[in-house]
Amino acid sequence: MTVVGPEPGAITRQGGDPQPLPRGPALTWRRIMAGGAVLAVLVAAIVGGVRLNAGRRDTAAPTEANQPLRSVDVVLEAARRMQFERALSVQGNVEAKRVALVSPRIAGVLEAIFVDEGDRVEAGQTRLFQTDPVRLAKTVEVRWREVDVAEHSLREKQASLGKDQADYDKAEYDWNRYRDLFERDAADNDELKDAETEYRRCAAMLEHAKALIELAQAQLEQARSALAITQKDLDDSLFLAPISGRVTERFQEPGEMGDPGEPVLRIEDPTLVEVSVFLPAQAYGEVIPNETTMHVMVSAVDLGEHVVSYKSPTIDAKLRTFEARCLLHDPPPAVASGAMAHARVVLERRQGLGVPRDAIHNRAGGTVVFIAQGDKARMIPVTVGLEMNGMVEVVSEQLDETARVVVVGGYFLDPDATIKVLQAKP
Repeated sequence: MTVVGPEPGAITRQGGDPQPLPRGPALTWRRIMAGGAVLAVLVAAIVGGVRLNAGRRDTAAPTEANQPLRSVDVVLEAARRMQFERALSVQGNVEAKRVALVSPRIAGVLEAIFVDEGDRVEAGQTRLFQTDPVRLAKTVEVRWREVDVAEHSLREKQASLGKDQADYDKAEYDWNRYRDLFERDAADNDELKDAETEYRRCAAMLEHAKALIELAQAQLEQARSALAITQKDLDDSLFLAPISGRVTERFQEPGEMGDPGEPVLRIEDPTLVEVSVFLPAQAYGEVIPNETTMHVMVSAVDLGEHVVSYKSPTIDAKLRTFEARCLLHDPPPAVASGAMAHARVVLERRQGLGVPRDAIHNRAGGTVVFIAQGDKARMIPVTVGLEMNGMVEVVSEQLDETARVVVVGGYFLDPDATIKVLQAKP
């Protein structure tokens, strides 16, 4: 069963059907009375507002023309004459300038190694290692014997030369005598022929003896040269330090086979190192050996400025870089070969007028700074140059080291703006 309520606008009477609201003059009058009440409220509000404003006429805000000019708070700092640099900051390596990879001069078993890593060595004094000295000593002894045999052989040849020289002299005398006798018909032709033959034989024997002496002398020199080489090998079997420094690496141990070209030890001189850096190809023409300077820091140790001692003669075609080096004499203990170096290669250095970076502004497409003239800000166009440590090089005929530029508050300034100086830094 659905219950249907009374229609809107109907009045339900008790015990009967709903009756519609009365329409006509009565309802219209009620609506007019309600609208009048709302209108009265609005009028009262308007009147109250007018009276409130009337009571405040004496405290009205001043017009824009009567307002005082607003000033900009600024901080000033003096421009100063200083040195500017154009430089490249790069990282590089510390390397020993004098390095020796020590290998045997002759092949042989390493009989002994006398030093270890970290040991200090002196050039020409410290023994490093020795290669098979027993075999070489025996070879030297054999060479001495060969020299002795060659010397005796030479003496024997020289003795034979004396005998052959005597025979030659006698044969020459007999031949000359028989020629005289033959001319006086005191000797026949056969005797003269025999004398001549003997003379020629003795002359040949004399030349042969001289040749044997030359051969013996050459053999003696050969034996002596072989002895010298063997003695040199024996001397070289004991290898002395070629440079002064420290042993940084040991590649072989006693009993191993040593060969020329195969290093046994590595020695570095820590008293002379060099810093090696690689710079872009664009700076190649500006880096001049013995003129360009390099400021070096290694392991937070400031090593100061050093001139570039070397520039590679070519530019790497793949990396478009080139190498530059500087020498460090007697570096502190914290600086060792293999350390990373921070280098600042100075390409250009000049004196100029500098202002803080915060004093530089762009106005109307140009670069300007503001200076204080009384309580006014004056805008000065400038040309900027190098920048270094927060200072910018500026060029202007209207600025010198006596000027004080605006470093705080300049963003809000226009030409001839009123300023209030809060602080003037030296």
